Amino acid sequence: ARVITVITQEEIQQAPIQSLTDLLEYAVNVDIRQRGAHGVQTDISIRGGSFDQTLILINGIPFNDPQTGHHNGDLPFDVDHIKQIEILKGPASRVFGPNAFSGAINIITGSDKKNNARLRVSGGEHDLYHLGLGANIENETISNNLSISKSGSDGYIENTDYQIINAHYFGTYKLDNGSVSLQAAYQDKSFGANSFYTPKYPNQYEQTKTRFISANWQGGTDLRYNFSTYYKEHNDRFELFRTNPASWYSIHNYHLTKVWGLQANIEFNSEFGKSAVGASFRNEKVIRTK
Repeated sequence: ARVITVITQEEIQQAPIQSLTDLLEYAVNVDIRQRGAHGVQTDISIRGGSFDQTLILINGIPFNDPQTGHHNGDLPFDVDHIKQIEILKGPASRVFGPNAFSGAINIITGSDKKNNARLRVSGGEHDLYHLGLGANIENETISNNLSISKSGSDGYIENTDYQIINAHYFGTYKLDNGSVSLQAAYQDKSFGANSFYTPKYPNQYEQTKTRFISANWQGGTDLRYNFSTYYKEHNDRFELFRTNPASWYSIHNYHLTKVWGLQANIEFNSEFGKSAVGASFRNEKVIRTK
């Protein structure tokens, strides 16, 4: 009864895109509203819902930010670090909670090839540059995937410059009857936000920093289980005036969000069919300047 669209790594590599948000524009029923180039800030919505009603998951772990859905696209890796994308639309997404009101997008990192290294270098006008390094190392027991990148530009018009630093690690250790996985990520993004929120103040500026870590344990045969825990911290500094502030403007706007959560899901088969039970707990804290 689920409506799922899957984008494979082969399709990602063949697509004429520069960022994940460019790729999602090809998916049916997914609406992408970009501010700035190369996914500097993106609002993602599904089937007419708002960007706050679409759940973003990284390897099955919720990534949404409680401050605003504008930050849900602050993904700490490049598009060539993605193995597969699963887009879940319709009422079946309710199992993921209220943030998945209109749908959910699960981004799976890694590579189809067991052992490989990746190097991506590109450049262009307006001092555009991108340098990305990645590696995937696997054996019968352990899988490790790492991605690091830095990109930036002076901007195509005034106050559209940006700089992005990404780092992401995802590792899996296989057990006799299951697996344990760990992921950690970091992103530092700063950009000129020319008229992002209102054209009345075109000289806006913003910097965000994201730290994310999670652990997962899954396995079982007759009784299948999946337990996860995660923590995310996000800093946001917004400047209404990047230069030459008005006399009434005295302080920048700062937000700090801290999110941690637990998830547990159990499935089993019986004479009545397949049964599943799950529970989740999520704690969100937002600290801001007055």
